[in-house]
Formats: sequence, C-alpha cells, structure tokens
Amino acid sequence: MTYWYLLFGFAALLAAATLRQQSAGASIETFGGRESGFRLGNILLGIAGVALLVVGFASVNVTLSSETWYERSPIRELILFGVMALGMLARMLSLSIENRREFKKKNPGKTPGALDLDAWDLVYPFLSSSICFGALMQATSEEHLGALTLCFAFQNGFFWQTIVGGAKPS
Repeated sequence: MTYWYLLFGFAALLAAATLRQQSAGASIETFGGRESGFRLGNILLGIAGVALLVVGFASVNVTLSSETWYERSPIRELILFGVMALGMLARMLSLSIENRREFKKKNPGKTPGALDLDAWDLVYPFLSSSICFGALMQATSEEHLGALTLCFAFQNGFFWQTIVGGAKPS
C-alpha cells in the first residue's frame, strides 16, 4: 500500500509541473487575485502530491525497531528544534505586543501603529539556540515525543532569555 502513495505522489507532482508549464500565460483562476501564472488547481495538486509523498515515505519501515518515523534520530531533533524555534519567534512577537501596549499606556491620545518587529529581532534568539537546544535535548533524551515534550520544547524556546540569562557576565 505504501508504494501506491509514493506512485500517486510523484504522479501528482508531475501533473502539477506539467500543468504549470502549459498554463504559464493563462489567467483563468489565479492564486490571490494576482497574475502570477499559478492556478489554484496547480497549487492544490502540488500540495496533494507532497502530502502523498510524505505519507508514503513516513510509512516505509526501513528498520526493525518499533519506533515510529518521528521518533527516529534526525526527525525527532528537527521536530524539537522547529517547535523550540516557534517558541522563540512567539516570544519576540509577544515582546513586540508588550512594547506596543506600553506605548499606548504612556501616550493615550496617539495611535501606536504597526508592531515594531525587525528581521534582526527575529534572528536574535537564534544566536543562542544551540545553548537552549542542548538543554532541551538533555532534558528530553529519554522521553517519547508526545504533547508534553512538544510543550516543553515550545516553553524552552519561549523563555530563551531566561536560559541564556545565567550565562551573562556580571
């Protein structure tokens, strides 16, 4: 059954690529209302193809262990790092919202405008991500990848300043 997922996934991606080439000048149903040449059907067919490929590759059991695909070594670490990175980005967004709220409190007559979030503000937490990820891996090395572990990874990313705060010179 797994090979059918892979076959249909490759077929869907091939069909999406072929339709993209044939409809490069067409503007029947463009994505987002813009003239980009991508039709919504092509995008959905591509997403379906990628989903079928993921399901197909995920259900192939190449080892004799009873671990699921997301518990295997590189995938588990990538999932934990991704969830931790989402926590770091959520923290930077929450800091921007708190700064906006403080501006509104200090200046009641003025409108604060958009959130003040720079690209470098989003890069800043990743400079210390190796320290946070090392602490996360040490704490969760024996745990199964479940909801509690994912919540801990998000929390570890969200409070990255607390974890790195002990390493600051006094």
